[in-house]
Amino acid sequence: MIATIAILDAAFERWPVPAAWWGPRSAALLCTVPLLLLMMGFDHLSRRKVHAATIWGSLLVVTLQQSRYPIGHSALFQAFAALAQTYARSWHI
Repeated sequence: MIATIAILDAAFERWPVPAAWWGPRSAALLCTVPLLLLMMGFDHLSRRKVHAATIWGSLLVVTLQQSRYPIGHSALFQAFAALAQTYARSWHI
């Protein structure tokens, strides 16, 4: 369930929302976190406690989604991506 919610941020970011505050990081946060909280609520209602895997998985998803944008736009990662594209083109048949 957490993995499915984690890949939904790509779909959420494609929504045609004409608001200035709707950016790549806010879309993932505003749409993913409520779904994860609903899952925690279901755990609490059904088991009377939230499962540890739900807590840790949710924290990991939110942390990775929020750190992906600054890392992906850093100069070091951009240089790595350009190098990877160069080598990928040379391997293409």
